[in-house]
Amino acid sequence: MELKIIFTVFNKSIADTAHVKQQLPFYSTANERIDRYRTLLLEYFDAPRHPFINEDNWLYARTGVIKELKQIINKVPNVTMEIQEFHTDIMHESNESATVEGKNIIVTFNGRNRGTSNDEILLVGAHYDSDNTGPLSLNDNGSGVVAMLEVVRGLADAIVNKRAVLLNTVIFVAFDVQRFEHVRLYSID
Repeated sequence: MELKIIFTVFNKSIADTAHVKQQLPFYSTANERIDRYRTLLLEYFDAPRHPFINEDNWLYARTGVIKELKQIINKVPNVTMEIQEFHTDIMHESNESATVEGKNIIVTFNGRNRGTSNDEILLVGAHYDSDNTGPLSLNDNGSGVVAMLEVVRGLADAIVNKRAVLLNTVIFVAFDVQRFEHVRLYSID
């Protein structure tokens, strides 16, 4: 499978040599990746991101994900980013439903088979909202979004530096308002 090429450059036994580091302009050490992961996680996902209770944090995380993805895919050919806006009703703390405007952030790496019956599309996703409790916000699902951003970064670097060619399409989605149960619009007594 073509995607395996991306991850072989991070193999510790290969990547520890200065020779390999010189040959791979997109190479980053494990410590550099961990530092970037930690920085992104603490910058955008350290606080709860709930549309009603922590709206500023929720919107800040969204803006951060968009900013990071734009930077990553800036020079990658055959890649698109779109924002899918939607409205949904979710339950507010007061047991009242309220409409929320969500935005799924979608990045598509078009493979050579795009638009053909041979295209085996791979979808990778994580949600960037969270519940309203603090301690779990990093793992709900900030760590998943940051991991997804790193996979996007690795794939983008491999393509730009001609270390990988995609046959099949890969779609990355940062989902919004996934954490909440969409309300029952009609209650049955």
